[in-house]
Amino acid sequence: MMIHQGQSKESQSLFIADSNQILCETLRESLQHRKFIVSGFAIDGREAINQIRRLSPTASIISSDLAFFDGLEIARSAAREELDTLVILITESQEAVRQLMMAQIQVAGHLHKGFALSELFYCIQEILSGRQYISPQLNSMLMSLEDEEVKEYTPTIKLLKSLTNREKEVLKAIAKSYTTPKIADMFYISAATVNNHRANIMEKLNIKGRNQLISIALTLKPFLEQAA
Repeated sequence: MMIHQGQSKESQSLFIADSNQILCETLRESLQHRKFIVSGFAIDGREAINQIRRLSPTASIISSDLAFFDGLEIARSAAREELDTLVILITESQEAVRQLMMAQIQVAGHLHKGFALSELFYCIQEILSGRQYISPQLNSMLMSLEDEEVKEYTPTIKLLKSLTNREKEVLKAIAKSYTTPKIADMFYISAATVNNHRANIMEKLNIKGRNQLISIALTLKPFLEQAA
């Protein structure tokens, strides 16, 4: 989403989603005190995504622990549907951070659950200026997880050299969640040939099953880009 230079704060609407209604109301009052327009809030994920679709807020402050649809699912839907909103995701556990990293979903802002209001205001200022903001606590978690992932998959990374260029291209496409027909169209090959490449990749990388293939493809995506 593009924020035009010179756009006034009063024209930038915000949406809040958290399971704690009192927190939603407190944040709304604090943001309104800062002259932001708060277009609404929701206490469950289903209501949140529906309101975001309807209201198109400039930015959406979304907690990861919502009922029905959690914050990660809302961020994924916003990206897939190209909704015109900047997502600020609020998470707490390392597992939630891991899921976001593995899903390869880009959010405009990422705050730790225990954020101070001053940090939220700074985060909003940063993303409305076109810059991503990640809280220091979560940034440390991400760096730690990235180190763990690299160590865990180091043997597999070395095995990438055994793949042909076409197999690497197919693995990159799998990391982007492309379907077999789409991969076939991309490379002007048949679906059967795509399946053969997939089988060869799984054999060479010692992968057991489709879920593990997708997980490893996502983890190795940066290394595949470097190898391109």
